[in-house]
Amino acid sequence: MMKFLRLARRFASDSRGSIVVPLAVCTGVCLLVIGAGIDYTRAYNVKVNLQAAADATALAANYSSQGLSEAKVKANAEAYFAAIYKGSSDGVALDVSVVKGTVTVRAQKPVQTMLGSIMSKSHIDVRVVSEAVVGKATFDVVMVLDNSGSMAGSRMTTLKKAAKDLAETLFKINEDGDKKDRVKIGLVPFSEYVNIGADKATESWMDREGLSPVHWKNFETRADGTPDPALFDSRYFVNGKPSRFTLFKQFGRTDWLGCVEARPMPYDVDDTPPSKSNPATLIVPQFAPDEPSTANRRRGDSYYNNYLDDDRGACQQSASQAYRSSGMTQWEYAQKRLCKYRNQTLSLGTNTNSGPNYWCKTQPITDLTSDKAKVLRDIQSMEATGGTNIHQGAIWGWRVLSPSEPFTEGREVKKDSEEEHVRVLIVMTDGEHTYFGQNSFNRTDYAAYGYGTEERLGNGADNSSTIAQRMDERLKLTCSNAKKAGVQIYTVAFQITDATTIKMMNECATTPSMAFDAKSNSALVEAFERIAEEITKLRLQK
Repeated sequence: MMKFLRLARRFASDSRGSIVVPLAVCTGVCLLVIGAGIDYTRAYNVKVNLQAAADATALAANYSSQGLSEAKVKANAEAYFAAIYKGSSDGVALDVSVVKGTVTVRAQKPVQTMLGSIMSKSHIDVRVVSEAVVGKATFDVVMVLDNSGSMAGSRMTTLKKAAKDLAETLFKINEDGDKKDRVKIGLVPFSEYVNIGADKATESWMDREGLSPVHWKNFETRADGTPDPALFDSRYFVNGKPSRFTLFKQFGRTDWLGCVEARPMPYDVDDTPPSKSNPATLIVPQFAPDEPSTANRRRGDSYYNNYLDDDRGACQQSASQAYRSSGMTQWEYAQKRLCKYRNQTLSLGTNTNSGPNYWCKTQPITDLTSDKAKVLRDIQSMEATGGTNIHQGAIWGWRVLSPSEPFTEGREVKKDSEEEHVRVLIVMTDGEHTYFGQNSFNRTDYAAYGYGTEERLGNGADNSSTIAQRMDERLKLTCSNAKKAGVQIYTVAFQITDATTIKMMNECATTPSMAFDAKSNSALVEAFERIAEEITKLRLQK
């Protein structure tokens, strides 16, 4: 008996093999969890592919629906879906309907489960739906393209190809549909200036009367900031007032070529329509002053744009004599005096290496148009030269998109309209902002913000590096304002190594996915291709 009790106690205390049952139970549960995870991962992947194909099919059906019967739209859509769907077509059920102008694509596919017999669920039904409104979206697209000197050679050749491909892709929407202006495209080439076109000289929004606070910044003026009318030929006044256009006409053989200065702050970062009631909003034509002749230069100064004799024209005294009563130094007075612009013929034609059109080398803006041939021709005509002013390119791109003056081809966004209207700005550059320095009292060369000594971009912005930094800030604010106004912005940084500029371009874009960092020529072409694909996607309803 005692022996039996000892054996019983040994058996009861023996723990060997006690983990087998719990392990078996745990293993079964783990297998079920893992199996379920695998099944739902597979189902999710199927859904992603189905949704992408359904979205693309809805959009494709939308664009090809004009003039076709519902049956034909459905047949085309089914064929399109079959061609692009990346997964196995086994078991896929597709339904395409066109009701009251809306294309609806529904797709369904069963996904077999790994442990269906155990879970009593042999498959997971994956369903997706996508809708697009037929023929409702219109697009205004402006390409703001860097034409600075660093774009010369293969870079410009590649840019032309990329811009051409994008234009052809978008214009195909017009060609395939019954609405021939569903897409309109504009171009804003930029270097250190933007050229709005010499044909705009007589527009009411140009500062034809010298009213803007920056119009006479670099010319001799009276105490009230206006010049003495007696120093001009009154035959060329507008409403009894002289302007820079008066100076051009006095030359006889040198016309304004179309470049413009930046509006004074804060109007340099918005699309406020120009108005004489607010002179600071008017558009001021470029007029690069004649810089001092050799006889009137301070020792050590360097000037790059001397094109007139400081002491000739209608001047009664030499600058070395007259400056003493002007309150200015001799070299400042020699540059600002107005008498030298009268009775001196200047025959520069379209030469921009010197003269009042100094460095106005960029071709004019192409206003929004559905004329494919014109857009392609203007793209092909672009040339690389000069510095880089991305800010002026972007602000003029926004003004071209805007329906108000100075450019008026942009279509209005109407909240109650049945049509969706999309405004897109594509800003591309291959480098950081530049503003060239000058070893003189001017501090910089003359460009869109005048001379550095004027500090048009705020206190302290009187040298090339500080002005470039302020240009970065003005671009960021321009992009922010445009986005608030409903403009979608894509940016392309092309072969840029400067981290600050890349960051600036990323922040300018509407979303991070709309900012492209193209490290090579092929990457630039690919970026424009992707942008074209994104633009052509209508807003999906589901």
